[in-house]
Amino acid sequence: MNKKLLIFLSILITLVVLFPIVGSKLAEQTLNKQIEILKLNGLEIKNQNSDFKYFSTQLHYEFLIKDAQKFIQYINQKSNQKIPTAYDDILEGTLVGIDIEHSNFMTDKDIEVDIYPLALAKQLSKNREFNDFLQNRGLLYHINYNLLTQDFSAYVKDIDEEFILEDKTKISLVVLKSRHSGNGNILKANSFISNSEKISLKSSEDSKNINFLITNLALNYKTNNETKKIEFQMKTSFDNLLIASDEGFFNIVGFNYDIFVKDIDKDAMAELEVYLSTIKTKYDLYSQQDAIEKSVMNLITRGLTLSIEDLSFKNIVINRSESLDSFSFKSKLILEKDSKFKTKNITTNIELELSKKIFSQITAISPMVNLAKFYAKDKGDSFYFSIELKDDNLKVNNKKLSF
Repeated sequence: MNKKLLIFLSILITLVVLFPIVGSKLAEQTLNKQIEILKLNGLEIKNQNSDFKYFSTQLHYEFLIKDAQKFIQYINQKSNQKIPTAYDDILEGTLVGIDIEHSNFMTDKDIEVDIYPLALAKQLSKNREFNDFLQNRGLLYHINYNLLTQDFSAYVKDIDEEFILEDKTKISLVVLKSRHSGNGNILKANSFISNSEKISLKSSEDSKNINFLITNLALNYKTNNETKKIEFQMKTSFDNLLIASDEGFFNIVGFNYDIFVKDIDKDAMAELEVYLSTIKTKYDLYSQQDAIEKSVMNLITRGLTLSIEDLSFKNIVINRSESLDSFSFKSKLILEKDSKFKTKNITTNIELELSKKIFSQITAISPMVNLAKFYAKDKGDSFYFSIELKDDNLKVNNKKLSF
């Protein structure tokens, strides 16, 4: 055999053998750095193992949330959504399993992650059925993440379970077809889409019954903070939200919420987030109140535009039989840059339409609101208001008001 060919084959074989090993080591180094960061922020590794194969490597970790306060503070610094500090006691002592599978080839940047609680804090882990449910990875979140493009897709494993607690309370939990996708850092994504077909929680104890149900829940979030000004859009909708018990009944049908905010000053927003991240107790909120108010005013006076494209629902039913019908609200608020926050630099347009049944409910609570009827446009079963504030002039359905 030609000597050059032998050398070429030797190099090729060496590369074939080493390529996945090198890829695996590089991936592990990246993961190890992240794990060290987590260990410095309230987590402790209780168990870990790995399974190396030619094409991929599987890693298993079990983390104990040893310092929930420190862990929550870290997550809140990295995330768009904040975890309430009141969850300290709930998370403290929770054992979380994480399974990671990644390709050993550096050209494949996809990583698969399963996250699931294995045991809750001691005060919450007394029920054997629920503990078995957790041990069998019944509450599992799966993520597919591309390290290069930062695109991700995820889902919550379907749940349809019943548990009987020590006090004989019967709990039914259902989560169906909960799917998510987006782009960016998973905790602070640039875009995020979520759809859940059904989330249901029922509780039954003797003659006391509580029922929570939400169907076809959709969330959509986009943000852009690559310039000195931040903008974001958030949409939420669902078909039904039901909260029912022996003492009351509430059902909202056909809900939509669409908000768009732009021209937010990045430096002012960062300053406000710093203050908010330090709040752990009511005392912290009280002690920081002046600084937070000052920071909020600093944000507002630098100017922004807020548009509520749609806030509406088709119907609300209370007390099982009382239907209040529909509600619709749209608005656009423009705050010009103004250090003194004068009203002449505020422009707003509002369109409000609400059923006469809802208007009647409001006036029953606050009779003064009934005066608004003189400015309303009667549309049969509803009242309509077009409100405009511009150049210090306020108009309602083209009727000028003094203020």
